[in-house]
Amino acid sequence: MHAPLLPDPAHLDRLTARAAALIRDQLSGSGAAAALTSLDEALAAVGGPLPVEPGEPDAVLEEIARVIAPFDAANTHPRFFGYVGSSAAPVAVLAEGVAAALNRNVVTSRSRPRAVAVELTVLRWLREMLRLPADGSGILTSGGTEANLLCLAAARAARYPQFRERGARALLRAPIVYGSRELHLCHRKIVELLGLGSENLRLVATDASRRMRPDALRSAIAEDRAKGHEPFAVIATAGTALTGAVDPVGDLAALCREQGLWLHVDAAYGGFAILAESALPAEAARHLGALGAADSVAADPHKFLYMPLECGAAFVRDRSHLRAAFSAQADYLAGGEHDFFEHGLATSRAFRALKLWIALRSAGVRAFAAAIARNLRQAQRLHAIAAADLDLQVAAGAPELSITCFRYAPKGAADIDARNARIVRSLQLGGDAFVSDATLDGRPVIRACIVNLRTRDEDVDRLVALVRAAGEAP
Repeated sequence: MHAPLLPDPAHLDRLTARAAALIRDQLSGSGAAAALTSLDEALAAVGGPLPVEPGEPDAVLEEIARVIAPFDAANTHPRFFGYVGSSAAPVAVLAEGVAAALNRNVVTSRSRPRAVAVELTVLRWLREMLRLPADGSGILTSGGTEANLLCLAAARAARYPQFRERGARALLRAPIVYGSRELHLCHRKIVELLGLGSENLRLVATDASRRMRPDALRSAIAEDRAKGHEPFAVIATAGTALTGAVDPVGDLAALCREQGLWLHVDAAYGGFAILAESALPAEAARHLGALGAADSVAADPHKFLYMPLECGAAFVRDRSHLRAAFSAQADYLAGGEHDFFEHGLATSRAFRALKLWIALRSAGVRAFAAAIARNLRQAQRLHAIAAADLDLQVAAGAPELSITCFRYAPKGAADIDARNARIVRSLQLGGDAFVSDATLDGRPVIRACIVNLRTRDEDVDRLVALVRAAGEAP
């Protein structure tokens, strides 16, 4: 056995202590929100020739702390507002390390009954939190893209049961999938991968709040049927990536039932916000409360449930549909009472459920609901500040979830677009706050997405001060 691969107990103790210290430093939330460099600088710092001979593990851990950890956008910082990627609950981060040490491949209950039981338990808890039918089925995934893919594959299997064998020959007419103009970019990839064709993805008009319009959907369905096409699925979005808009899920569900279409809801961002119903705007709460009417739902615990990457979830109302899409057998893979390899693509699956199981049991759902409510109210606070400040302007309506888009626009300034783009980059390089650059209605905006356990109200106020200072800079 090569010694560097199995350190002796004393050396392992030292390495574990150093790794624990590095983890503790990250979870403290101290340090810069961002220290961005160019990719060339990054490659120069971490690259080098193939390491053939062993190095010193202690020194390698020190190098992580020096050349990797302090760089890039750190979502452990209380003013990380860059993306819909949450700061992770510390206990879940530690659980991830335990899961890696256990190194269980959660594929079948025949060989991993305890790990499978943990995942099935967690899936039941998540269904309850999302208010989905208790008799549905689900599977944990790498994230929202995989979850959406599995759900839409289930939809395809339900509508075109011969597709797995016959491929495109099973399609007698063009299969049409509908989504709003705010649909996440992953869905175009998904319809292409599923063999449905991106030209059969219809983007439906939205209302002033950027939600899909049921009347426009109805018209699009009628138009496609008149052309001889075959509408079969609608993708609603419960939390768009740009502004956090929530499509009218209940209204779309009723329309889909009437028209005989599958309703899938991409709730990767917004699904778990229903836990903080009292902090949601009334319409958003009503729409999220209707998730149980969908045929399938994708959700991301690594977004608004504060889990570390990776952790998504796919749910279907009829438990037979995932099996219809993915069931397969092999001589080398004996099955058990529950086989996750028959409900999804992967035959190598990380023990993702452990961090959820530990975090939910340790903190309780009420703690997560309170954190979500706090982030929702902080986005509302930022929107109110921007609306009242004469030098700022809101770029979208009041937030339905936790994204606020606004602009620095002092009266009489002539270079507003260029100035806002400059403000965003200045904040990203400055290290005191991180926001994302986005374009809304063709104009650059400052996009703050608050999905952060560590954010306080004063951090929101600090962001406004930083925006003002960057805007006033020559």
